[in-house]
Formats: sequence, C-alpha cells, structure tokens
Amino acid sequence: MNRSKKKFILFLIFALFLIVLIIIYGFNHKEFSSYDSKKIDPSQYFVYTNEKKESGHYYQYIPTVNLKGEVGEIINRDLVDFTNQFSNDNVCITYESDLNGKVLSILIKVEDYGYVESAVVLYFRSYHIQLDSMELLSDDVLLRYFDLTREEVTNRLKNSIYDYYHYLVQEKNLHSSECDYYCFLRTRNLNDGLEDISYYVKDGQLLAYKPYTYLSYSKQENVIYPFIISESSE
Repeated sequence: MNRSKKKFILFLIFALFLIVLIIIYGFNHKEFSSYDSKKIDPSQYFVYTNEKKESGHYYQYIPTVNLKGEVGEIINRDLVDFTNQFSNDNVCITYESDLNGKVLSILIKVEDYGYVESAVVLYFRSYHIQLDSMELLSDDVLLRYFDLTREEVTNRLKNSIYDYYHYLVQEKNLHSSECDYYCFLRTRNLNDGLEDISYYVKDGQLLAYKPYTYLSYSKQENVIYPFIISESSE
C-alpha cells in the first residue's frame, strides 16, 4: 500500500470518527436541552441551594428542586418538612444530586452531632425523578431498572454492612473479641434490613444509605458510608 493511500484511509477513519462524535453530541445536547425546558429557572441546575444556614459550628444547605409541575412541588414540600425536623445547633445538612440518563437522583444527608456525646446520628432522604415523563419513581420501580428484587437487595445490603464491620476491625477501630458483628449492629443503631433505606444512584451505581450512629472520634468511621448495591444499571 502506497503512502498516499494510507493517508486517505486514515483521513476516512478520522472523518467517520468525527461524524460519530457530532451525532452523539447532537443527540445528548438535544436531550439535555429538552430537560432544561422542564426547569423553573433555566439558568440554575436541577437542584441548587435555596437557603444556607449557620447552625453553631455547622452549616445547613437546604436545596430546592428546580422543576416545573407537581413533582417539583411535592419534593420541595417534603424537603422543607424533612429538614425542619432538625432545628438544633449541632446539625449539619448537605445534599447531592446526579443525573443518570433520564433519571435525576437526589440525596439529602443530615448529621446530628448533638444527640449522643462523641457520636453522630445520620439521617437520609432521597428522591428519583424520571425527567422525560416527570414522574417520581418508587423504590420498587428503581430496583427494576437495576433488575433487582427486594430479596436480592436485602442479601447484598447484609453483605455490604458485614464488609463494613470487617473493614473497621481491620483498621483496628473495633476489636472483634470485644464487639462482634451483632454488637456492632446494636451499638451503631444499624439493622441489615430494608427499613428506612434511602437509595441513591451515582455514576450508574445503586447505593443504599441507612440511618445509623457512628463514633465522631474515629477517623475510620468519621465518614458517611454508602452501601453499594449494584455497580451499574447498564
């Protein structure tokens, strides 16, 4: 094959690659623009900080969902009701959100430092919106997206919590001879069932957040720990 022919083939490959990129960008831009039309304020993201409060040594970031229609109103009312429960000076409130395809996932995190000395109590709330249909998704519908049953989630959650316990033991934060797994569940106010679970989808992963208590003086525990249920919704 002569040199000019090689250059021509390389040019064709590059041109095809460029065309594919343009098509993908155009499709994604069109889809994202259609979602933008569902916002109350197009200049803001789907979820943004509506109010920032300073509570003692902690900050409370209260979000608002920037979506038109009933689904936005329902979530925003529930957000106010949920966050208003935590009005003392030792509470930190943060949030995060992630857009996974057509599903917007929102997670509210509350850290209560005033409930028990040297311990932090965690609370969560999550919401999932199908943006093309503007529907609020139930947990069962969300699990179907990941092709999971409640029984499978329960088993994966138990395994994930058990792995977390062993991680703390390996890091010498816990001594298994002094506190076994069931002691850990009891002292952290943590159960391995689906009660009070809040799901969150981030980068295609299905995460489960459960209310529990962690020790504030422990570096290993001083982090909000998500339990990974599924790696990807594909």
